[in-house]
Amino acid sequence: MGVYYSHYLIPSDNTIRPTPERIIALLEAWVEERFIVGPDTLPPREIAARDRPMAETGACFRTEPPLPLKEEPQPEPPRTFWSSLLGAPQRRIRPPDPRQRRPFAIPPIGDSLVALSQAYALIEWAANPDATYPMQTLTQEIAEGRLNAEGQLDCPHRLLIELSEDFINLHTDPYGGIALQMEGICSCGRDLKYEGKPAWAAEDSIRRACPACGLLFRPQDHPAETRDGETGEIMPLPGGLCHRFAIIINFGKDFPAYARDARGDLVTAKPRASDLFLSTCSAALGFELKGIDDYC
Repeated sequence: MGVYYSHYLIPSDNTIRPTPERIIALLEAWVEERFIVGPDTLPPREIAARDRPMAETGACFRTEPPLPLKEEPQPEPPRTFWSSLLGAPQRRIRPPDPRQRRPFAIPPIGDSLVALSQAYALIEWAANPDATYPMQTLTQEIAEGRLNAEGQLDCPHRLLIELSEDFINLHTDPYGGIALQMEGICSCGRDLKYEGKPAWAAEDSIRRACPACGLLFRPQDHPAETRDGETGEIMPLPGGLCHRFAIIINFGKDFPAYARDARGDLVTAKPRASDLFLSTCSAALGFELKGIDDYC
């Protein structure tokens, strides 16, 4: 199986969820800096099954609850000699599953725009070697200049945007050990945790407002810890990875853990987003972001 790595950028104030207008501004900034690019830049090849919903813009989305799908008119089946005797054949067309990922329009229009204000939404971009790399640190593949079958430099990262009305609460100990986790208890004593809808990598959810006293929950006021997936070190992380909004840079089983020193030699370094990516995101969103490693 192996360990999967993602670099999370969440607001310094864990309670923030940006408006759809701010998300649109973020997408415009990403397009301008080429952090996201259309699939037309990819070499001609068959698109993998998981990326087919991204064929037009390079992005797809899903929501919870799912948005209803519009009924598409279906052509009438041709009449044949047998149908004239036995009646018209029944159309056996399986309707699309609204829970599946759907193409995301850029700029967002229609259902793509509606998704930005849903209780939960996840937008994902396919990996594209022509996109601007968003990290300061390098993966082993990039550091060693490994080429794929088309002779291009592999760029395995995928970008995601996660939006949620309640808090997404990720487990922060990949070893399943003793790192202190977010309790999700209101000051009145009410347990605000509940089993959340399927999310990117959530263990559970925490209600934004207490149903007993109405107090808004503030994750950053609660102690929590995280464990480094490579070193095993346990570190304090008030608020944990609890969030209502996150930019996720997913690397699968790869790790952006190398940098070049003054002589150009590769040295190990803590994964971090590039200054350009951080400044671009913060300027578009209107608030500061903090980077947190997630190993699962």
